[in-house]
Amino acid sequence: MTDKPTITYPCTWTFRIIGKNPSAIKHAVSTLIPNMDSYSLKPGNTSKKGNYVSWHLTLVVLSEDQKNTYKKDLLKQPGIHFIL
Repeated sequence: MTDKPTITYPCTWTFRIIGKNPSAIKHAVSTLIPNMDSYSLKPGNTSKKGNYVSWHLTLVVLSEDQKNTYKKDLLKQPGIHFIL
C-alpha cells in the first residue's frame, strides 16, 4: 500500500515535538501560535539519559498546507530537534 491516508480538514492534529529544553519548546510554540486558547501543549516522554524531552502540541489545522507550514516553522525554532 503506497496510498496516503485520506484526511478530512479541518481536523485536530497532534505534533510530537522533541528537543533538549522544555522552556525552549514552550517558547517556540507560543511565538508561532500566540493565542494560547487555540492549542494544547502537554509534556510527553523524557529520553532514558534525560537528554531529550518530547511535548505534544494539539491544535486544529485547516489544511495539509497549514499542517506542513506549522511543522516547517517549528523545525526552524532554536531548541527543537525533531517533529513527529
